[in-house]
Amino acid sequence: MKKLVSILSILGLFTVAAAQAAGTSQQLVVEGMTCSSCAKSIKAAFSKLPEVKTIEVDVEKGTVVLEFQPEKTLTEQQIRDAVKAAGYKVTKVSPAKSS
Repeated sequence: MKKLVSILSILGLFTVAAAQAAGTSQQLVVEGMTCSSCAKSIKAAFSKLPEVKTIEVDVEKGTVVLEFQPEKTLTEQQIRDAVKAAGYKVTKVSPAKSS
């Protein structure tokens, strides 16, 4: 029984690592955000996309973290286009670091 629990625990770790590697969340560095209205504009742009599960905007750091619905993601170009439509520019897209 202990072996089974150990094996399942290891498989669980691999599942988490695979999900992170698959890009289930992305961190963006966005140029031009200065206030809460900027954050609202960014959130509104991404909330229209069904692939996006959560949106965290940090105006002070100039970052946006997107978490995607399971088994879904957006291309980097789709991400850049959504930010551009909101009136801002993405300077970097990378996998989000887990907290």
